[in-house]
Amino acid sequence: MFKKAKSLAKNGVDPYVEGKENYELNNPAIEKRALELSKICKGCPLFKEEPVSFLGVEDERIPELSKKICGDCGCSSPYLLRQYSKTCKKWQE
Repeated sequence: MFKKAKSLAKNGVDPYVEGKENYELNNPAIEKRALELSKICKGCPLFKEEPVSFLGVEDERIPELSKKICGDCGCSSPYLLRQYSKTCKKWQE
């Protein structure tokens, strides 16, 4: 929970809002990118289960992302991987 608050303080709510809106849009290009990024994230030791059950986001299109977070920033993976405002250095490697 602390990481989520720290990430919100640093980046604001824009990445969250963008990711949530993009998830709801179900745009094929965004979904393709999210699927590609999910392959990177799944191999990362920071890819974790959401520890706060009521904050878990169910991903109907990429089930591997359901109720997962980035352990570095605390962001919900289904939304994090569908936004462009905030990037992970591992996505560029």
